[in-house]
Amino acid sequence: LVIDYMNTVPELDNIDWLYYLDIDMMIGAPFIDFVKELHDRYNIDNDSDATPSLHMFQDPHGSKFKVNSGFIIIDRHTSNRCLEAWRDEIDEHPDFKFDQLTLNEIKRDEEKHNCKLVGMHRDKYVTFPAGDGALEKMIRDKDYSPLIHIFNSCFAKRMDPKLMYRFVCYVLE
Repeated sequence: LVIDYMNTVPELDNIDWLYYLDIDMMIGAPFIDFVKELHDRYNIDNDSDATPSLHMFQDPHGSKFKVNSGFIIIDRHTSNRCLEAWRDEIDEHPDFKFDQLTLNEIKRDEEKHNCKLVGMHRDKYVTFPAGDGALEKMIRDKDYSPLIHIFNSCFAKRMDPKLMYRFVCYVLE
């Protein structure tokens, strides 16, 4: 685990928080401002609850999945227990097609897993541009959320490569 590695490098001792992003996530707005706002909104730095936790956004398919693992806020000092529980659930359920299903198992019994999964509201923070015209609208309006989840596994395959290239160029400007 990256946390184990971090514990071997003294230069990383002052880093308390890790931010995991899936390969199909893009940053569309200033990242530092975004994470500061999340830490303030969810009182992440001052959470008095001693239960290890992972902070993730609520999944857009909320009835099926409780949280989306495309972006995770990890407390370097306490979240290892949650990551281990997640790994255990993945090992116990090799038939699950989506990792969110294993997270559902943790969410169902947080006490048993000694792990709290915090589902943050997506609001203005995450965009899932999967529908027709979504990328074109974002390009036209030059309105990018801090996180843009392209859904590499399904929707990106159907996107026009030229449009996708244009979109990436605009976001990176």
